[in-house]
Amino acid sequence: MNAPNSKIRRASTVFLAALFLVSGCSRKEEAAPRPTAAKPPPVRPAMASVEKTSFQEVTSQLDPGGNLFAYFGTEQWIRGASEQVSSWRGILQVAPVLTDEQRAEANKGFDLATRLIRNSGLEEISGVGMSGIATEKGRYRTKLLVHHYPDRKSGYLWSLFGAAPHALDGLNQLPTTTALSVFFDLDLRALWAILQREMSASGIAGLEEWSREFPKEFEEKTGINFEALLNSLGGEFGIVLTLDDTRKVSLPLPTPQPLEIPEPRLALVVKVKDNVLFDHLDKLLQENPQVTRVDEEGLRMRTMPLPAPVPIPLRPSIARAGNYFYFGSTDTVIREMLAVRDGKQPGLKSADEFKRMTSGVQEQGNSLLFVSPRFTRAISELQTAALAAAPGGPEKAGVLQGLLALSPDAFVYNVSANTADGWLTVGNGNSDPSKKALLMATVQPAAVVGLLAAIAIPNFVKARQTAQYNTILNNLRIIEGAKAQWALENKKGEGSPATEQDLAQYLRGGKINPVAGETYHINPVGTPPTATLSQQIMNHPAGSVIKAQ
Repeated sequence: MNAPNSKIRRASTVFLAALFLVSGCSRKEEAAPRPTAAKPPPVRPAMASVEKTSFQEVTSQLDPGGNLFAYFGTEQWIRGASEQVSSWRGILQVAPVLTDEQRAEANKGFDLATRLIRNSGLEEISGVGMSGIATEKGRYRTKLLVHHYPDRKSGYLWSLFGAAPHALDGLNQLPTTTALSVFFDLDLRALWAILQREMSASGIAGLEEWSREFPKEFEEKTGINFEALLNSLGGEFGIVLTLDDTRKVSLPLPTPQPLEIPEPRLALVVKVKDNVLFDHLDKLLQENPQVTRVDEEGLRMRTMPLPAPVPIPLRPSIARAGNYFYFGSTDTVIREMLAVRDGKQPGLKSADEFKRMTSGVQEQGNSLLFVSPRFTRAISELQTAALAAAPGGPEKAGVLQGLLALSPDAFVYNVSANTADGWLTVGNGNSDPSKKALLMATVQPAAVVGLLAAIAIPNFVKARQTAQYNTILNNLRIIEGAKAQWALENKKGEGSPATEQDLAQYLRGGKINPVAGETYHINPVGTPPTATLSQQIMNHPAGSVIKAQ
């Protein structure tokens, strides 16, 4: 009897022990703490620089927490830039090929560079900061500050491009079709005074003479007094390009089909104080009976129709309205801008999309830049078509566009202001500023320079030579006209010799102005003048004789 009971007791004991262990383990598992999020690392106190920097002054005006945040302190090295440049003149002492006279002239050049740096305000820059942050998906705000301390702003960098922020009146003239616009302050009167002062103080004969003679030469070539023109300017300039989607124009490209783009219209805007510029041009246009003249209340405009059709509508026009002088590719663009200014039609500022683009950007400044997606789209299409038509075809176009980072829908709106702390630029766009900064610092400079050089240099040379050739032909026509007038007034018959001195009073500026070193032969009355080339121009080798056409 005892044996079975003993077995039962042992079994019960084992069961209870097992149950205890299981329940105990279960309780331990329930009581075990769950994993918790890692604690953030302790904030390390910022190390204080033993050198004075403008870090706090600059970064306090930037946007932290974005994908771009940079500060570059310049106080320790840029302050002595003028002395450093001046110290380089020691190189002249070890240059054996220079004569004493050449060393003296070179020293004057170093003196000029030293003064320009010192007087420009470059050494007053204490730091540069830049930030970029996403304000919403696909939209970024970028800030750039070129800082100076409030009591260090004597250089002309802080006044030449606008002394203080002001209302951006140019925005009040932009039509809804505006694709590109730039307005900026520039005091040309102050710039000319700086050039004159620095050139006169340089002691360099050529520069001194140029600063004295330029106003006279300007008046001889244009017929307008240089000082009167400078006094007339109001210190603000602008460019406006519109693209009218309701009208298409075909561009004649070497492609199977011409490229169609929205009709472009261009206007150049100059703030003025009086009518000096308009009256001068108006006087020149009085000799053309084809000019359309408009004299309305608050508007004077002159429009010049072209004698031959061109692919893009072109009716060059000048106008004076309010405080501005306008030069437009057509009279239409000028009237559109004035209608917006006067509230007769809605402008770009009233568009909801433009309001989104300008959100968070200061309303006052000294310059503005607006680039619409419509502009970048048109440029991208034009570049694609032009590159695809070039040797290499579409494949080459794709590679070039990739390197140039062309974006067909990019937009930009920037405003720069001359603040008490320096030049502050705030802008919105749809390009990631961190990627742009990296691309600009690495791949793009070499790629862009190389590609643009390969593409542009041959075209530039061709365009330059074409312009030179056309100028030579125009000079020959002017000489022939002057010779005919001289012969008529002095009763000179056919075969009578004529010299440049004889024709001086009938030539603008009293002389013939070669454009590429060519030699002009006036020839006797009845024989057309000619020009002998000193260098190859287009397909005309040096020594070729060009006749009037």
